[in-house]
Amino acid sequence: MTKYSLVPERQLLFSPELAQTIGLEEAILAQYLRSLLDSHTPKIRIGYSWLNIKQSELLHNLPFWSSKEVSRIIKNLVEKG
Repeated sequence: MTKYSLVPERQLLFSPELAQTIGLEEAILAQYLRSLLDSHTPKIRIGYSWLNIKQSELLHNLPFWSSKEVSRIIKNLVEKG
């Protein structure tokens, strides 16, 4: 894809229902993290899986948020369980 394309990057997908429930930013981040988890773990899981990701990687892949915004959104997700 050329660098002048309207949609040059990988698209982010989120659930409108989840966004309505937990908030748009939280839904975008939660589903982005889920996509990373799905790409690094087997499809069949029992219990919880953990994903370690550096904030710098999040900021690189989600450049529309600042470090402060990512921290706030993560805090909101943690508070919502």
